[in-house]
Amino acid sequence: MDRIRIGIIGVKGIGSVYMNVVRAISDARLVAVTGPQDAYPRVSERDVRFFDDALEMLEETRLDAVIITWQHGEELVKEALKRKIPVLKEPPLAYPVEVAENLVEVARENKVTLMVSTPRRYTTMFQHAKRIIDENVVGGVLMARGCGIVDSTRFRVEGDFDPLVSTVYGMLDLYLWFFGKPLKIYSSCIGEQGLLSGCKKGLFNLHFQNDVIGSLVFGYSAGMQEENIVVYFEKGTMLASWNELHVQNSAGSIITRELKIGRYFQDALRLQVERFIRIVQTRNRGERDLKEALNMVKILDLALKSCREGREVAIP
Repeated sequence: MDRIRIGIIGVKGIGSVYMNVVRAISDARLVAVTGPQDAYPRVSERDVRFFDDALEMLEETRLDAVIITWQHGEELVKEALKRKIPVLKEPPLAYPVEVAENLVEVARENKVTLMVSTPRRYTTMFQHAKRIIDENVVGGVLMARGCGIVDSTRFRVEGDFDPLVSTVYGMLDLYLWFFGKPLKIYSSCIGEQGLLSGCKKGLFNLHFQNDVIGSLVFGYSAGMQEENIVVYFEKGTMLASWNELHVQNSAGSIITRELKIGRYFQDALRLQVERFIRIVQTRNRGERDLKEALNMVKILDLALKSCREGREVAIP
């Protein structure tokens, strides 16, 4: 099978990680990017074409798929879909809800894959955590609390990419993956556009089936970087993060795992991109992924409503 020809729109910040990931996958070939070539001196023009204009890249390059790292690149997503180019996009899918629904409609009309990146689901520790929850290793779930803190001295808003938006989306996605669709949400300090635009810190309180309650605190903090979820079970507790997993019951620690090599994010992103490539190769449009991405936008929109009205709102 021929290698998938991939283009990347936006190679600064997280885009550079995608660039390294794609170049390391044997089934993929990076053929075009948007961004200055002098930022990537190791990449020759014979390998990759560099474009200043993303639309020009879509028009002039034969692509089998494109990765869009812009958080608000809705028009480019639509242009790619109309050209029947499968898209993997940094979260969120789009905003407001009507725009996201339109992208879903365009993807279905053109019978082409549209997927939002959720690399935390591919992280070893979070996958172990999912199994522990599903198999009731320490009993049923009572409640959970999580945090998504971004170190403002290391990461900042660059152009269209806000690290806090990506972090909160990813952590909220984990909650839905672990516990299912919430029934109610209360939120505070959401940005004016409903997706943390300009927000420095905030809170989600979520109510799930079987009276499970979850909370998520998020924000920027100088010198602190932390993403984890603590789950309280009937018979114990669990702490899960990118590189750690600790489970305890009344007898003490029963599971402890730790990754000391700091490549867990890039490794998880590679698994995400590899899955995207498999879906493209098999012409499976990833309908389930698309529904989940649209559902996330609707939940975040209801979070904005909760913030504006100062009350908990139901999620239909």
